[in-house]
Order: sequence, then structure tokens, then C-alpha cells
Amino acid sequence: MPAQVPEPVRAVKPQSEYVEDVKRQIRKFIDEGYVPPTVKTFSELQHVAYTGEYTTGLFGEGDREMVDQHAWRLLNYTSFAPGEVYVGVRYAKEGEDSGDSRIPMVIIKKIGPLLIIPDYDPIEPKPYPGDIKPGYYGKDEVDALLTKYVDNPEAMQFLHDMM
Repeated sequence: MPAQVPEPVRAVKPQSEYVEDVKRQIRKFIDEGYVPPTVKTFSELQHVAYTGEYTTGLFGEGDREMVDQHAWRLLNYTSFAPGEVYVGVRYAKEGEDSGDSRIPMVIIKKIGPLLIIPDYDPIEPKPYPGDIKPGYYGKDEVDALLTKYVDNPEAMQFLHDMM
């Protein structure tokens, strides 16, 4: 008896097709006027009008590097601790180091949400254990949830699984 070949669970796109999809999505964002937050903040901080992905002159007329490249370089030199998220860019204070002496700016960071509860399943929406609501929960909110549901094993297990 020949071995049965299991049916695929889902079709998988070839890698090149996936890359092309990502490129199309990025191009759509750019065509719709999307400006990455770091690039927008850099431009505003330096009073340089962002005219598109080829904007140059962030550090004066002699600067031929695109604003995007400066932004990505600064992000590359910035380390983010677990839970930290990008907030903005500011000029470095004396003694602060951006990691690149050519960039006199630093990334402003903050602790992001510690817990993200996704929206209910759109096909079969049903409440989460303990009627926990979807949303973003910071440290204080997570502490409140853990205190509220300490005697509810289902809700506690759900929170544990979501973290």
C-alpha cells in the first residue's frame, strides 16, 4: 500500500513572490505619502522640507545623503530594551552618544505596552475569560488585571498565555 501524502494545510508563496508583495506594499505606502516617523521627525527637527524619498540636505547643502539613510543609521546604532518603543528624535545633550559622531541626535524611547490583547475573532466573536477586553495594557494596567483576576484560574491562564 503506497504511503499517503498529507494535504497541505495552506499554500505557501515562493520567497520571491513574498518579497515582491512586500515591495509593492512599501511602494503603495510611499505613493500614498507615508513618511516613516524617524524621517519625518529628522526633517522637522532640522527644518528641512521632506519632499519624498530622495530628500537630501539634512545637515546642510553639502549633505548629499538621503534623510532616510540618516534615520536608518541612527536606528541601527540605537539599542532598544525589551518593551521599549520609538517615540521621536531630539538633539543629543552634551555627553550623550548616538553611536555615530556624524549624527548629533538621539532616539527618544519609552516603555511600550507590556500586554496586547487582540480583537475578538471576527468570524466567531466570543468574550475572553473573565470578560478581559482587547487592547494595549501598560505596567499599571497589567498589575490591575492580575490583581482583579487572581482568583479566576481561566483568566489568569489566558493572561499568562498572552504574555
